Amino acid sequence: MVIAATCENDAEIVGHGRVLDECVTLHGYWASAVASRSDHDRVRDAATAREAHEIGGRCALRPDWAVVRTAVMADLLRAKFTQNPEMAEILLSTADARISYTGISESPFWIDRSSREGRNWVGRLLELVRAELLQSASG
Repeated sequence: MVIAATCENDAEIVGHGRVLDECVTLHGYWASAVASRSDHDRVRDAATAREAHEIGGRCALRPDWAVVRTAVMADLLRAKFTQNPEMAEILLSTADARISYTGISESPFWIDRSSREGRNWVGRLLELVRAELLQSASG
């Protein structure tokens, strides 16, 4: 199963003190990555995901970012799918299929390019969130 996310498919979720409605996952990711509060606010308030990415990419990152970035992304994806039942249904419709994420990110850490190039962490985290949603639904 391949999931390619686009801005138009990103659901509205609450994050960083306000509702972010365009590519909220990327806004949250980059806002969480930067070291200073003022940079956080600039990323959070960016008009587009591309702008959030560009601003965040130019800022000093948290010293622990390489260690915590996967947990941050997991939290953002959890929020996205638990706060948006329609998005959760789409994710749940993938059943137990392997999710290969080929979407927005250029980073081989996040996307699935090939067995040697991409680590597919977004796909793996989507599979985790899907399992958590299934467990929650079964009581």
